[in-house]
Amino acid sequence: MTYDVVIAGAGPVGLFLACELRLANLSVLVLEQTENPHSPLKRLLFGMRGLSVPTIEAFYRRGLLDDIATPQRAKDDAGGSSAPAAAHWMQQPRRPGGHFAGIQFFYDNIDTSRWPYRLPGPASASMAVAMQDLESALAARASAMGVEIRRGFGVEDPRSVGRRSDHSRWR
Repeated sequence: MTYDVVIAGAGPVGLFLACELRLANLSVLVLEQTENPHSPLKRLLFGMRGLSVPTIEAFYRRGLLDDIATPQRAKDDAGGSSAPAAAHWMQQPRRPGGHFAGIQFFYDNIDTSRWPYRLPGPASASMAVAMQDLESALAARASAMGVEIRRGFGVEDPRSVGRRSDHSRWR
């Protein structure tokens, strides 16, 4: 099959881009080197990723925010939920908003009313998610939109994508 666009990498950027391109009615193939998307390094704690306000707003506009903010968790071996407890900084009365030159600031010190250009939505602050949950939600959306995701295929030379030299690499 011939594709309008081939994307190297099924990370958050590649998967979100694939969804955006499908909205423009382009055929999209995503090639991902790793076969298994469930690496232990993508789970909490190592897989913690912070999402900025513009990123949250983009997910909100595309209807993805609920899927990312409340991922479907698999049951653990005992039948209970495998969802981790909220991080300690999310339970504090003053949630950290970030830092500037190493100087901590808090969300309660941020006056968002001074941002009149922002689109209305629930994204009033940043949020943290596990990379695995983020990629799972984006991969599910991309697949539902007709994006083909092939795992176990790394891209070595983007100038010649489409000419296979073996079963595991695209050159």
